[in-house]
Amino acid sequence: MRKFSVIIVASRGGDNSSRKYLLESCLRSLSDQVYPRHLFEIIVVDSGSVVRQDFFTEINSVYNLNLKFIPNSSNIGPAKGRNIGIRESKFDYIVFTDDDSTVPPDWLSKIDDAYGRHLEAWAVGGLTLPPPDISRKNIFAAFEERLYLGYLKDGRLEEYVSSKRDEHPVFSGNISYKKETLLKVGSFDESFPSFISGEDGDLKERALAVGGEFVFIPSVVSHHCSYTMKRFFFQQLSRGASILRFRKRHGMENYRLLILGRIIASFLSLPYIFFTSRFDFRYALVSWMSLIIRNIGKLYYYEKA
Repeated sequence: MRKFSVIIVASRGGDNSSRKYLLESCLRSLSDQVYPRHLFEIIVVDSGSVVRQDFFTEINSVYNLNLKFIPNSSNIGPAKGRNIGIRESKFDYIVFTDDDSTVPPDWLSKIDDAYGRHLEAWAVGGLTLPPPDISRKNIFAAFEERLYLGYLKDGRLEEYVSSKRDEHPVFSGNISYKKETLLKVGSFDESFPSFISGEDGDLKERALAVGGEFVFIPSVVSHHCSYTMKRFFFQQLSRGASILRFRKRHGMENYRLLILGRIIASFLSLPYIFFTSRFDFRYALVSWMSLIIRNIGKLYYYEKA
């Protein structure tokens, strides 16, 4: 059985609020792992959160975790935070999750099993989805779930090996890398601004470029956040900026005039989206808004991405 270093970056919420209770839920789910406790450590890297050492002292006393806290008063962002965790890790297999996620009890066991059956794999990971009870009631959560499930190879929630960009939804809330892989490709790109997502996809792209092999496993981590219109709006802006940054970095730069044309076209695309979403009007409406906001995000963050 492999030894894992689980890395979590603790940050504030989008409204600058504390996420301490979410972090505690995340750590509680790690304490429920069926994987032997002595075979994994947990490293929490602070990124301007309000969490302090006494919180972790109390958590350790309750859950008896092999837990290390690295304080930092400023918002250093997820890429830099994860890289600090990698440098502080003791073991050869690194696993990432987020402070607002909870993992299933067999999470580490499934990752270990996949590495055992795919010895050439550079990375193993699964999906990060909204909790099912939230998806049933909230259209923004339902949209996110449907979007992420659409990334799966052949649209099926089953194990597969991937060496292509779009066959595996690499989300930092549910992904593991061999440490030697991270050292080989340079870990996360710390030049990503804190307001732009996509540093995890960028890492995968660099790994694929040098022959990396990824294994998707049907293990689902639950993402607990406020699925509100406000969060949706800023999330889509960030995704637009992330897409633009990716295209710039890989020689596919979009020009402002082209982006402006796409914004205009996206406003006219509702009938087509309505048809392709099988006449599910609520989902089509959210998909339409997502397309518009993402394109606006490309223009808004054009100089910063």
